[in-house]
Amino acid sequence: MSIEGLIGVVVMLVGGLIVIGLPFITSRNASRSVRKRELDMTRDELITTYERVLSTLRDLEDDHKSHKIHPTDYEQEREYWSQYGVRLLQLLDGDTPVETNNDDTDGHLDRSVEEAIQNYRVALQSVEEA
Repeated sequence: MSIEGLIGVVVMLVGGLIVIGLPFITSRNASRSVRKRELDMTRDELITTYERVLSTLRDLEDDHKSHKIHPTDYEQEREYWSQYGVRLLQLLDGDTPVETNNDDTDGHLDRSVEEAIQNYRVALQSVEEA
């Protein structure tokens, strides 16, 4: 076998390995970017929910000032939405544990937010480890 033939076989072998191995290398980076996008979406949803809580608190304050709501109801609602907002902020910070309150009438909503928070933390940890 001549030198040119040997060089040609080596070039084809290396080219084939590159063509076969390239999808495996790029799919790893793509999965990281998918996880990052999911984290960003979860964070955006939490921020949107927090903005809704703030809007609800403003509306509640307006209703109280215009005497559309009983003071006792106002205090209860304000306490609930304030605690809910605090839980969302804790989730967004990611360093303070969120406690579950099963006595709420909207327990399903609270569990959904807490699940989203937990999913966000788990995804964040997996991205940091990778």
